Amino acid sequence: MVQLTIVTGASAIAWHAMPVADIEQRLNVDPE
Repeated sequence: MVQLTIVTGASAIAWHAMPVADIEQRLNVDPE
């Protein structure tokens, strides 16, 4: 549980550290 929380927290930090454009590209891998 503790490790999962740490990993989730690190992922959230890395996610917010990404440029918005990069996030949009990742979310739009399958454009409709």
